[in-house]
Amino acid sequence: MNNLNWRGYESITKYIYQTLGQEFGIKIEGYGDSCKVIGKSGVQHQIDVLTSSSEGEKKYRTAIECKYWKKKVNKDTVMKLSKIIEDADIDKGIIVSKSGFTKDTIDFARHYN
Repeated sequence: MNNLNWRGYESITKYIYQTLGQEFGIKIEGYGDSCKVIGKSGVQHQIDVLTSSSEGEKKYRTAIECKYWKKKVNKDTVMKLSKIIEDADIDKGIIVSKSGFTKDTIDFARHYN
């Protein structure tokens, strides 16, 4: 684990969601540098890990942002992901952080679900 970097962190996150998701029908649509979606704005966004799942006829997509930082994630990261999922018509967003989150980040994320 000492040689882990941000790319490895993304790969591990993908692996966890892929492995645990098999039981719940979660599929990996893409991950890493090559995982890109075009938003309603026409702008291309990179997603660290993009998953999909179905509930009846409805398909849900989740964007997972991986932060392998020494510092806690601040609210700007949540705000950015929120806008990306809105623009790209993605249903949910998750942020995975090595170092946790600031209080403002948690409060902001809770308020906006």
